[in-house]
Amino acid sequence: YGQIIAGNTAYQQGLNGKTSEDKVLINQAVFRDCGAIFRDIEYGVITSPNFPKPFPIPIRCQWLIEAKPGNVIVIYFTQFYLRDGFKATEYAFFVDQTLNVGRKELGSISFDEETTHLISNQPMLLLEFEIYDSFNVHMRSMDFFLDVYGFNITFEIVPNAANSKVVRRSDACSVYKCSFTGNCYATQNFDQYYCSCFPGFFGTECEFGPKCNPLHTINDCLNQGFCRYFRGSTVTTCKCNGMYEGEKCERPKLDVQQDCGVKQSSCAESCYKSDHSTLSEKCNCPKGVSTESIPDCISNAKMRYIVSIKVYDSNVDLKHLDKSRYLEIKNGLELAILSVLKPYLHSMSSNLKILEFKPGAVITFHFFHFDGEEETIKRLFQEAIKHGRLGRFAVDKSFIELEKEPVLNVVSIEISEESPIPENKQLSIACLIQGSSSAEVIIVSWFKDGSLIDFNRSVERSITRSLLSKNENGFYTAMLNIAKVNFLDSGIFTCLANDWSFAVNKSVAVEISRAPKPLIIPIAKTVYEGESVIIMCYAPEDSKRRKFGYNWLKNGELLNPVQENEIVEDLYPTGSRIIHKAWKTVTFTCLISSSLGTVSKDSVITVLPRRNASILFPLCASEKYEDVEWSATAVNAEDVQLCPEAYEAEGEVKRKCLLKDSTKVKWDEPDFSQCITHQFADIKRKFAMFRLGYGSFSATSILVELKQYVNSHRLKHCEGESIIHFLRIVLPYLQSVQTSASELSLAAGYALDVLSSLLDTKGSISKHSVLSSLHQLIIQFSLLCARNELFVQLKRDNFFVEIVKIDAEDKLLKFPLKYSHSSIENIYYSTSIVAVFYKNLALFMPKHFLIRRDVSDVEYQIHSRLLTVALYYNPNHFIGNQTGLKITAHLKHHNVTEVSH
Repeated sequence: YGQIIAGNTAYQQGLNGKTSEDKVLINQAVFRDCGAIFRDIEYGVITSPNFPKPFPIPIRCQWLIEAKPGNVIVIYFTQFYLRDGFKATEYAFFVDQTLNVGRKELGSISFDEETTHLISNQPMLLLEFEIYDSFNVHMRSMDFFLDVYGFNITFEIVPNAANSKVVRRSDACSVYKCSFTGNCYATQNFDQYYCSCFPGFFGTECEFGPKCNPLHTINDCLNQGFCRYFRGSTVTTCKCNGMYEGEKCERPKLDVQQDCGVKQSSCAESCYKSDHSTLSEKCNCPKGVSTESIPDCISNAKMRYIVSIKVYDSNVDLKHLDKSRYLEIKNGLELAILSVLKPYLHSMSSNLKILEFKPGAVITFHFFHFDGEEETIKRLFQEAIKHGRLGRFAVDKSFIELEKEPVLNVVSIEISEESPIPENKQLSIACLIQGSSSAEVIIVSWFKDGSLIDFNRSVERSITRSLLSKNENGFYTAMLNIAKVNFLDSGIFTCLANDWSFAVNKSVAVEISRAPKPLIIPIAKTVYEGESVIIMCYAPEDSKRRKFGYNWLKNGELLNPVQENEIVEDLYPTGSRIIHKAWKTVTFTCLISSSLGTVSKDSVITVLPRRNASILFPLCASEKYEDVEWSATAVNAEDVQLCPEAYEAEGEVKRKCLLKDSTKVKWDEPDFSQCITHQFADIKRKFAMFRLGYGSFSATSILVELKQYVNSHRLKHCEGESIIHFLRIVLPYLQSVQTSASELSLAAGYALDVLSSLLDTKGSISKHSVLSSLHQLIIQFSLLCARNELFVQLKRDNFFVEIVKIDAEDKLLKFPLKYSHSSIENIYYSTSIVAVFYKNLALFMPKHFLIRRDVSDVEYQIHSRLLTVALYYNPNHFIGNQTGLKITAHLKHHNVTEVSH
């Protein structure tokens, strides 16, 4: 390979000129046993000492690469894991730091800058590696690059670009090119660079793995987009097809503030231009708008010309003709007018329209043509009617009126705040419209992500629209006002104006920012004295922007890594980690700062003494259970882990370590109530969008999807509780929204199906408060089903509901009811009696429970099915005990033998 001069001796004699700084370094025992000079060599490898293990600190190394005239030096940062301490300088001639020519600094190299290669056009390249402090100098990326140090880079000496087009290799790779899920290597003879993927990942750039696997159709992206790993195993991104965009390809692609590709065209992104037409550019309509309502698009350079002529017989009142005669005359006149205009205007059929028949047999029509043509058009009609005929119609040759006004155009669309807009701020979107002289003719519709906004559905916040009068420049302003923006308001807003059956639109992108949701690993951990603990904290939403700041508190006090024993390192692409040697129980708090403020998350480290630990502090052993790796946990403590991969990232699952007897411990069942699957999260997102007035789905369709999800998904312990919480949000919306009784009953019926399915899985609900909520939801959704009915029976697999509405008279009712319909004056404001018979609700309650009576405790067991009777008025106001409601239960006696297991 040529001459390689390596070792400390070469540096002492050739590269290192002594400086005053060196005296300090020598006193600190700087490591120098590294470096080399490369001459007469085509390619090579430069590696930090002990790579990829830790190198000595402080350290100072230098490598000098020499190239023959006509060649250039190319460095490839195949495995480069430094944030600081590495720089490159090129020279025309170099002996040492004091004797050199043509010095040019190429700058410091940091992996933060995502550098893949460096080209030196001078014959000598000096690489300097100097680190005096290990504080935050190493690249750290989850999950595979948390314990790597230094670098292993390659170089090649190739012909200059003046002699050859090939300078930089097209197959070069780096830790970035390999998606942080593989290593970049060169073959032994340097004829190929490639990514060697870590287990579970594959692809030429290691871009596929467990969460993005096209071989098994695992894809988190929507609308035929495909996902890939981007910056490590925790960050994926979606590549959308040409029709969709967004983080998950969730919205139709609209070219914001652009027009059809036609210069000065008012046809915005929903239009396309016909190949053979100058005036009839057709509209590709947004969802919810038919082609009949948006027939054509028109050019900004055109004007609307309004022409009036008079038929010869002024005594004919064209306005009061019968329909068939009216259409006959109208169609005949249109053909006659078109025969006049067509030779001049070419294709006119979609723009010509007779507007009205005025008294005195005056016909007014309009069409669209370029500005400045009024004299030509007037002469054209004067010539056509100079003989008093227009086709087969006799006309007054002396009567012709011509006006013009600007054609419909959406001039601009602007938002009141600069993106990204913080949540809860007010937002106004202004759409500037040029159009007809009469505002009554202009109809403005608003869309979000291609779907028509339903202003009636937004019942929890104010979202309004208005059309303001013309300003001094002759423009109308259509306003969309949102009182408090939500993160789900992010997307494309479109203003569509319709005037004389022509439509134009423009769109603007709105981005809403929200406070970060910090993730910390571990959330809780039990260790023995002297053990090292690594705590990582990051915000997934910052993985692409990388704008958040990270700090740590230790027991509530700001941690200073310079003074404390902890090692603090930045994580890539975002985050921070602490390496802590534990001697006593401590709480670390991760602080994440953004433009919206600071949020925090705790990690509690419980430290046990090593002496007699197994006797004094028994542990529940670490294990994998329900797809979660549980850490060893002290008795009466709680282990907290992130939810498994099938769930949203920010969720937590908890599990207690219980004392079984005086010396033995056991794990309790885990609590998955905070774990939300991706499918359920999408259902919740759809309903949140629905409540804001967005999307083309309905409450019923969302509840149908929820029913299908519950029936197809195996619920883990307590996982049903998040579904109960969601239905508690759905209920008041259905109670307040204006919709038909049949639609309301249908939606409520699907909610009851979901509640019944939850009772199929023992353990899906554990907390008594949530079980009580389930009970109340069954009653309330049943009342919605019976809103316009006198008597209703609702049968589900796990409960049976009867509702009867009565007037104020005394009634004696026996359940199950045999009720005949009777007349009640106001069914809505009548009193409803609800009885619920449960099949298996007792399975979700404790087998034994105590009730204190005076000074003693009485133990109870449930041996019967559960029954509820409740009284409601209008229709969900619970009357309670202030009325004379008396309930008598007749129980059929039977013997029960309890079998202990």
